Amino acid sequence: MRDKLWERASSLGARLLEGLRDIGTRFPKIIFEARGAGLLAGVELTQEGLAGMIVPEMIKNGIVAGYTLNLPRVIRFEPPLIIEEAQLDQIIEVFEAAVGEADSIYDRMYPQTLK
Repeated sequence: MRDKLWERASSLGARLLEGLRDIGTRFPKIIFEARGAGLLAGVELTQEGLAGMIVPEMIKNGIVAGYTLNLPRVIRFEPPLIIEEAQLDQIIEVFEAAVGEADSIYDRMYPQTLK
């Protein structure tokens, strides 16, 4: 009780979600929605297969993330309650870079979405 991890999860989770949503506004072709509660967050992508590009890129850069089995377009973020703010910022930075990589090849991967 002395560490008040629930309060920490709430404040850091809000920071994580804000970062993920900010990335979503800059990459609307890639990210449909970011949602979460506490330090559990999910980012729903616009197309099947995008997680298969984004998750390996994140892993190469030291961040472990996975997609949900019931909806493979959703990438899960489940950092521990004791995560430091700098580590949380690193998650956001690595995710942004991975999304940027996916965005750079999106039009070749999904030409049917071009108008």
